[in-house]
Amino acid sequence: MADAILVLNAGSSGLKFVVFERLAELAVLMRGSLTSLQRKPRMSVSSAEDEQTTQTDFADRPIGTEEALELILTELDRCGLLQSVSAVGHRIVHGGRDFTAATILNPPTLEALRAKPFRDNEMNATQRNSQRIL
Repeated sequence: MADAILVLNAGSSGLKFVVFERLAELAVLMRGSLTSLQRKPRMSVSSAEDEQTTQTDFADRPIGTEEALELILTELDRCGLLQSVSAVGHRIVHGGRDFTAATILNPPTLEALRAKPFRDNEMNATQRNSQRIL
């Protein structure tokens, strides 16, 4: 199998993931999410082959992002994809107006992100306005 890219998106109550085949087209091999981490965690996974979603409920106890990631990696290993992962990406929402597109997370980018206030007032106003529209 070709190299794969694992992309993560950690939110306040869940962890989403997509595994792409590392080709020019970035075909989706698998996607899923772990939701309700602080209540009753549930994993939903669908593969590109059958497009069926499988759901697994976990114990009635909260889990953290680290444990959620371990569960995702275990699922990737079970499906034979873990060894193919050669790159990992993560969605960062802290970029404000400076980082609005895909960016390589290198030392200069980290330094710029650390220098930004955690909440950008202008961006928060924009988000509040867009939430009102929805």
